[in-house]
Amino acid sequence: MASKGTASALIVLASLLLTWPGGAHAEPYAGLFAGVALSNSTDVDLKLSPATFNDVELNRSVVVGGKAGFFLEAPVLGGNTGLELEVYHFRPDIDRQTVIVSATGGTGTTTFDAVDLHVTAIGLNGLYRFPLARDGDFPHGRLQPYAGVGLGAFIAHLETRTTVLDVNMDFGDTDVRVGVQALAGARFFLTPHLALFGEYKFVHTDDLKFNLVSDPGTRGGLTTGEVNKLQFDLTTHMLQAGIAYHW
Repeated sequence: MASKGTASALIVLASLLLTWPGGAHAEPYAGLFAGVALSNSTDVDLKLSPATFNDVELNRSVVVGGKAGFFLEAPVLGGNTGLELEVYHFRPDIDRQTVIVSATGGTGTTTFDAVDLHVTAIGLNGLYRFPLARDGDFPHGRLQPYAGVGLGAFIAHLETRTTVLDVNMDFGDTDVRVGVQALAGARFFLTPHLALFGEYKFVHTDDLKFNLVSDPGTRGGLTTGEVNKLQFDLTTHMLQAGIAYHW
């Protein structure tokens, strides 16, 4: 239900962004960015046979994306407010590792198998920027520190491989969850319309839930299918830089 509500909110806000009237004295922009995504370790819950894999490490990943938005030219406390739509992708894969597992029977160590995790986010951010180094060519400031908060829909696809009765099987699942994000950065204008920017972004999602059903089959008259339910949240810090064009 939460994911559906967030999707509806994103659609409404995206519609406002795309249909904002030109006469409202808005400054639109669009840009591309790339950087690094650093995800925190997380606890992974196994639901069918209740157990928790503690502090599972996620890999560092490249993040790439694009954004489009606008700033209202009417000043607020000396700066400008804006709205931004962005889409980005990163891969915080999990390598095979030894972890502590907590289950009904007690606590011990076990091997957590490697998984591939692809995450695509569609986010909407409310922004505030402050103008510095103003002059005639740069009425909103040549240097513009900014900060913002937003909501996102996070589309995550998890793939893994297991061996059942000596048969290797690949299987996976896709889930969509709500996430929140906060960002801060600065733009520096090379020309009145072209700017470089760098920013830090903090991302946290609701619990991602994956139903992993391997392809059923038989070997020696025995079923080789397997079902698992994995659940974990995702907390990621992103450092990124890009280039944007302002109209």
